[in-house]
Amino acid sequence: MEETNINLEPNAEQQVETQTTDDKNVIEEVIGMKDDIKTEEIVMVQAEEKQVLPSYFDGGLLQMIGWNLLGTLVTMVTLGICFPWAICMMLKWKARHTVINGQRLVFKGSAVGLFGHWIKWLLLSIITVGIYGLWIPIKILKWETKYTEFE
Repeated sequence: MEETNINLEPNAEQQVETQTTDDKNVIEEVIGMKDDIKTEEIVMVQAEEKQVLPSYFDGGLLQMIGWNLLGTLVTMVTLGICFPWAICMMLKWKARHTVINGQRLVFKGSAVGLFGHWIKWLLLSIITVGIYGLWIPIKILKWETKYTEFE
């Protein structure tokens, strides 16, 4: 029988290839770190340039009570048909008295726009025996956010 010698030591070509691949990986890591450092510097500069202005709400308690009473009265007299109007009235008042980072909010939604949604939500609540009613406050909040902007 002949014995076959297996050479487990890599030859010179294999060693050079391995060394070159390792060098490329190190270079790629250093370049990646350099990009990360640049990104962090940009974010820091932007944060320094950003001016923070005050945020506040300047509405009063008596105003809020008055608007709530008016909305409730109109809703009761119209048997709930004008409830979307009452909601829009309150949202406009709240936005008119809210300032965020120095910019006043404006609510641009309308009762007519909310009325269609309101009918749909009411029907879905009736069909699901009131279960859908749990989602209505979230739907109103999403609708409010969609139509609230900075002045």
